[in-house]
Amino acid sequence: MNYTVGLIVFSSDNGVIKVRPIFVQATEIELKYIHSVAQTQVSENFELDNNGFILNKTVFESYGAGLPLDGGDFKRKNGKFVQEGQNIRIDELVLRVSRTEGQELIVSGEVYDLQLLVEPGQRLFVNFYSPWNYLKLSFGFN
Repeated sequence: MNYTVGLIVFSSDNGVIKVRPIFVQATEIELKYIHSVAQTQVSENFELDNNGFILNKTVFESYGAGLPLDGGDFKRKNGKFVQEGQNIRIDELVLRVSRTEGQELIVSGEVYDLQLLVEPGQRLFVNFYSPWNYLKLSFGFN
């Protein structure tokens, strides 16, 4: 059985908000939000990868401006648009939390309401670190 061991770190422009250690079989997290133009639910699935994320699946209800079209396999499934296999490497998730409800990050079944982490309009940074790299970063080791 493979386990993911690391730390999910939530921070804002003012510093670290929450550090969540993880030791789970799952290797993915899910970001859910309401698209600002289409006003429909979007779900993005990221694989945890050493010290970052890999976007590998996006699910959305209606197609419009700002929604993905390139990369990976694009299909309709259960009345939704599904794009899989993008494999886009992202070192840090940088989110601007809006006033619209329904913005969540799901880590190992635990749901984080993004509006409870930072005020609407502010940036939220989400990072994934191996324990060793988090210690190196925290204490300034190279």
